[in-house]
Amino acid sequence: MKIYPNNNLLSSIKYRAAVKNEKNSNSIAVKSNKPTFKGKEFFYNAESLVNSLRHLYGDCDKDNLFAKIISLVSRNKDTIIGNSGSNARFFNIPFVANFGMRVKLPVAHTFNIASSAQFRMTDDLFPNENFGQAVFSNENGITFAKKVNGVPASINDWYYFYCNKNKISRLQALEYYGKIVRLSRMPDSTYKDFARKVKLIDNTNPRLLDFSSPNNLMIDFKSQVITPVDITDTGYESSNPLGRRMYNSLTDKDLRPLFLDKMNEDEIKECLSCQEIIGEKLYDAIDFTV
Repeated sequence: MKIYPNNNLLSSIKYRAAVKNEKNSNSIAVKSNKPTFKGKEFFYNAESLVNSLRHLYGDCDKDNLFAKIISLVSRNKDTIIGNSGSNARFFNIPFVANFGMRVKLPVAHTFNIASSAQFRMTDDLFPNENFGQAVFSNENGITFAKKVNGVPASINDWYYFYCNKNKISRLQALEYYGKIVRLSRMPDSTYKDFARKVKLIDNTNPRLLDFSSPNNLMIDFKSQVITPVDITDTGYESSNPLGRRMYNSLTDKDLRPLFLDKMNEDEIKECLSCQEIIGEKLYDAIDFTV
């Protein structure tokens, strides 16, 4: 494996941020209470989902509506594509833009037992936010949840490659490289919004944040938005500083050395530079939201 410069990247970022703050200590910064956003985002609740499905399938009770959707998706699961995580797969719902269906792995087994439990409305701790939280759930591994647009922060099928590191090829390295470059070019407002969301969740219940997989962060490059997802009580509260956990997840601490090993020297240099830019923007955003 190659030896890379700037192994102590986070310390370098914090040092440069401290120097930057010292240089600006005599200036007065005027900050608004909230970061600015490029557009208004609309959030939807359980009632919105039921109304959308009734518009498509007629006026029947929610369990019949959900049964129709489960049947449709199970019969077309290879064409109704969604994102996969380590525990579940998220499927799109045809003609419903703002919600999707999360199915516990193994998908075939979960579909087979789907009809044996009724759906109940779930408690939403963040009704004015979209973190992909569930709005309805049954007891057998299927939930209907708010849909977060974008792509996972790291490579597709991250958990598979985490478990099979020898399978990582240059293809995955270039996928990672492309995302890191694009992340570094996102505006400061994107990182401020990301820090606001994370701090909101952390202040509500720190165990809701799961940074163990970088793909629990969704990146919408079109709208310039970073969103934490898979907001469930993990029962685990990390002692690591919040900023470090955010940075490590956003840049895929676990697999990034293996990605770098598949890059050429120019790509390595740019990737490390972009990671440093991401860190600087992130720590500035965290300071902004204190």
